[in-house]
Amino acid sequence: MDKKIYVIKYEENEDIKEKIEKFMQEKQWDEAYISGGIGSVKNLLFTAPKDNTLPPVVEKTSMEGPGELVSIVGEIMPIDKIDESLKAIYKDEESDFFIHLHASVGLKDGKVYGGGLHKGRTFRGLKLYIQEI
Repeated sequence: MDKKIYVIKYEENEDIKEKIEKFMQEKQWDEAYISGGIGSVKNLLFTAPKDNTLPPVVEKTSMEGPGELVSIVGEIMPIDKIDESLKAIYKDEESDFFIHLHASVGLKDGKVYGGGLHKGRTFRGLKLYIQEI
């Protein structure tokens, strides 16, 4: 296993999760960890638990942006390794991987949105730091 940290570099208007999936396929990795990133994003869809119910029921919040990525972490694994309680939330995923990201994004007025990053695109560009586990 390679312990090197790699950088996934995005250009303008790229799908965040789609590029992670392509990277995983190219490297032939099964699992990876995203330790951080820097860049600008737009058209995001966040998820967060609606209440204290388990398994969680989530609400989705849209953020059009553009905004600056404040933080991002995540894990990537084969879709068949997904936790049972998350299968209902991510049932519409078409990827071979479960790309589980948590992020926060700052907007021009100083507001910050965050939660589970369900979907999103780059605004000007983005770098994600990823390592095989």
